[in-house]
Amino acid sequence: MDNLISQLYILIIPLTQFSSWLFILLLFSAYLVITKRSYAQFMIKLTFIVLLAIAILPIDYWLLAPLEQRIKATNQFKTIDSIIVLGGGQSVPISIQSYSGYGDHSGRIIAAIDLANKYNLPILFIGGTKNQEKEKVAESLVLSALKNNLIKPSLFINNHSKNTFDNAIISKQLTDNYFFKHSLLITSAAHMPRAYATFKKAEVSISTFPVNYFAPTKAKWFNFFDMVGTLRRIDYAIHEWIGLAYYYWLDRTDTLFPKPL
Repeated sequence: MDNLISQLYILIIPLTQFSSWLFILLLFSAYLVITKRSYAQFMIKLTFIVLLAIAILPIDYWLLAPLEQRIKATNQFKTIDSIIVLGGGQSVPISIQSYSGYGDHSGRIIAAIDLANKYNLPILFIGGTKNQEKEKVAESLVLSALKNNLIKPSLFINNHSKNTFDNAIISKQLTDNYFFKHSLLITSAAHMPRAYATFKKAEVSISTFPVNYFAPTKAKWFNFFDMVGTLRRIDYAIHEWIGLAYYYWLDRTDTLFPKPL
């Protein structure tokens, strides 16, 4: 049942993206103009107001900053005996090529490798299928790292995860099987609140190390020349906010929004 719900969620993801609705609004407005409908002028004005709001207001910051600033990175590594890095964000088909494929979320793999080498910690790569691609996310992360001769510590790979909930369940199994007592969880900063809450629900003992911060350091007004970037950040933030509510509704987390760390 959970897998069915997850698959349905993947199918409706495009409908949760603000940019998708904006594109539909633009197409609908154009259709009304072409067909000379009476309310075409109203829709054009509405579209203009929405675009103007995106260009002027720091909507991306308002949505992303609370997510990214919620969970801080630990600076205590004495009790950590393993690293869990979650797959996601990389371009799987090209990840096996040298110095390529890390994508927008490259901080996950870079931080994991850096900390693993620095503290001589084993890495657990937790990934899985990405949409309909045959390549495995965790495998692509490892292959790219091995290709670039970046990894020295022990590796544990799991390719059976489809979402954050699976990540947590599989991580619990792996940490128990290999007797890891306390792991460092690495994922993107905006994803960390949901990941942290899910891992705590699964009773995985973790410290956190969020990476890949996309929100500006402060609210920026009048972003006329970064509309595409703004829309991408808005889509990403909305996806994570919906994910938090969705996981809480399915009882995969104990809290809608975890307390600050």
